[in-house]
Amino acid sequence: MDTSDSARADSREYFASLEDALREYKIPVENHAKIREVAASLAYDQVYIPRQSRPYIALATDAGVVAYVNWGRVDLKREDGGYDQVVLSTHGQFGPRAGGRRRGHPDEYREVCPFCFTQMPATGVCDTCGQ
Repeated sequence: MDTSDSARADSREYFASLEDALREYKIPVENHAKIREVAASLAYDQVYIPRQSRPYIALATDAGVVAYVNWGRVDLKREDGGYDQVVLSTHGQFGPRAGGRRRGHPDEYREVCPFCFTQMPATGVCDTCGQ
């Protein structure tokens, strides 16, 4: 293994199986079946989580990553370099690093300015257009 391979290995936590990575990353159990279904259609022989920021689970080969498993979605790499997303049941919910709860009141209705269509502040005077 050359120096760059060694540095790459040190920056990643490798797993023997996708199941082990799902448990370590604390992906909600209700998403496991869908993730397994998507992964079964992929050719990969490496499963890892980057050590520093732990933003995703990577499913990869020596040629590169074929899919990124995130908290609420799986990003599948296309041949053209873009990605297709498979949305999971917890999509839109905060992950474990955010305390597992939403902030604010997303269902609370706020008035919209009839002139510029931005959300009105509590004062009732639009911050954008002054109406």
